[in-house]
Amino acid sequence: MLKKIVMLGALILGLVSCNNDKVIVDSKEMQKIEDIDIQNQLLEYNFLYEFFLPDSDISYNFMWEGYDLENKFGPNVAKENRLYSYLTNYYEADPGYFTVYLKNSLINTLKGIFKEYENKESYDQKNYHFSEATKEEIIDGKYLLAYQAYSDKQVDDAIFYHINEYKDILYEKDGYQLVFCSKRKKALIEENLSTKESINKNISLYAREELIYDNESKCFKKYLFDTDEKFNQNRVKKLFDYVGERIEVYHKLYENMKYGYYPVLGNRLGTIQKTVRADIITIDNVKYIILPRYVLEGSNSIDLLDEKANLLLYEDVFREYKAAFLEAYFGLSSNKTELIQYGLYKYIDVLKIMS
Repeated sequence: MLKKIVMLGALILGLVSCNNDKVIVDSKEMQKIEDIDIQNQLLEYNFLYEFFLPDSDISYNFMWEGYDLENKFGPNVAKENRLYSYLTNYYEADPGYFTVYLKNSLINTLKGIFKEYENKESYDQKNYHFSEATKEEIIDGKYLLAYQAYSDKQVDDAIFYHINEYKDILYEKDGYQLVFCSKRKKALIEENLSTKESINKNISLYAREELIYDNESKCFKKYLFDTDEKFNQNRVKKLFDYVGERIEVYHKLYENMKYGYYPVLGNRLGTIQKTVRADIITIDNVKYIILPRYVLEGSNSIDLLDEKANLLLYEDVFREYKAAFLEAYFGLSSNKTELIQYGLYKYIDVLKIMS
């Protein structure tokens, strides 16, 4: 569920020299997207999510245990709702930007629809992912979200363009106004690690690009929220920019995915909207998985692999597997947050624990 952002301010990242105006112009750099599947994928972009950090709501131990809801909550829950650990390989982002333009004549109507959403959902600043309804110059997808709820859709409401460079993105094009911009990348779902089944399925993944139109330079710039949404925005960017293998916990419907959206990804196909992820790195041809090692408390730290450590349930991510993970432990990772110091664990040993 999304919710509010109070007042918007823009931290602008880098200037782009351009001379396009906030008017209807033509550009040979804009390639019309005729592929119906891509059009539908852009129109269906999932803006609705809450950001859950591992161990604030669910634990990393989902990775090696799985999570069988039938066993946890009784016989009325279908066994298909078990969560599984997947190995996915993420590639570099595709070049250019994928954009949606909606008819100018629709914008006021969509502004009204979004205003209703804003009034209803704006109380939670951490989960409201948009600028204010009236901020047309900020391209964050708010009018596309409103269009998703619009009841009188017509086939010519939207046009779609692939655009190589920021300087070539237009505010308006042939009576249509830019409402959404995204990047796309490919990933390969390699394996269901819980069942040891090979998947080897390619998927397309989209991430919103936030832009702001600058009247002085007459072009778009990158936009960074100055509200709590900035946290989500930075987290999504970090997820999207990641290249390499990653283990993630999802519903088995993840295996059926053809495309997805950051940060929801595999969760859009299941009923559980939380996930946990761990990156994999290779050092001297040996794979390591990055997992927590210490909980940081001021100048002190709690060793998550210490059998005697007094840990809360959500902190005790290794539970009864502490001895096995101590064997798998290689050394500290450079990854660190305010709360967690991460470690490197031998990937092949973690797979044995998971089995």
